[in-house]
Amino acid sequence: MRSSESDVATGFAAAEIRYGTGRPKIGAILLEMGALNESQVAAVLARQAQSNGELFGQAAISLGFTNLERVRRALEQQQRFQVLPAGDGSVDPLVVAAFNPSDPLSREARSLRAMISASRRADGSLPKSIALVGVDAAAETAILSANLGVACAQAGYRTLLVDTNIDQPVQHNLFRLSNRSGVSSMLSVDGDHRGMIQPSAVRGLSLITAGPAVPNTTELFDSKRLFVRLRLLSEGFDVLLIDASQSNGSMISFDGADAALIAVRQDRSSLDDMKKLACSISSSGTIILGSIIID
Repeated sequence: MRSSESDVATGFAAAEIRYGTGRPKIGAILLEMGALNESQVAAVLARQAQSNGELFGQAAISLGFTNLERVRRALEQQQRFQVLPAGDGSVDPLVVAAFNPSDPLSREARSLRAMISASRRADGSLPKSIALVGVDAAAETAILSANLGVACAQAGYRTLLVDTNIDQPVQHNLFRLSNRSGVSSMLSVDGDHRGMIQPSAVRGLSLITAGPAVPNTTELFDSKRLFVRLRLLSEGFDVLLIDASQSNGSMISFDGADAALIAVRQDRSSLDDMKKLACSISSSGTIILGSIIID
């Protein structure tokens, strides 16, 4: 799911509106970077004055004064918003939020981030631990979890993403990390597990991968142990995201998660399965923030 280059330019322009107040203007940053000279800045401003709402970055690209990558870098500097260069091999291209903020999936991830930020627990506090569960949408939910993790980190939240899919781990591949130890190790062995937290190439985003396969996966999750241990490990983080995409909610006890998001596939996921999952999650006291329909 990719946008055209014109859509990308439009997305960056929209971001100038959202984030420009109180921050350096894109034109000033491009000038400081050497990407534009003063006469080009003046020409862009003149074009803006004659246009119907065209934003600076988009106008500069349209005039041929700069390119998308330079506008991307200027936006990153303006927002303190990290965007990896296209082709960077440290993150899988499926984690599109790390590369292209205007892609539809990136926008969806930011919408979910906003939903989380706007929600409150019963005591009025923000939810910190959020589980993402798929109903017949395992692959899509895992990718959505990765993109949501990036979106949270880009917004300045110290984010810990945890892959609980021990039988079919995904996140270590998406973020090019080792899977020698992780959740399976954490649940199998007592001790200090802080060494299992791995930083990713996305600033502010760390992961605990699923870890090596074990024969007793169901038994490992048949307790509150997961969230008890994650609560200790996440003390230095603002957001804890749990990718439970493979479980359909059948293994993990959600007692301990503040909130959950349920991903379903349009015309594929069973409504009965979704209702059962929602009931199971709610019975543990976990808030259901909403559902995501994947077409």
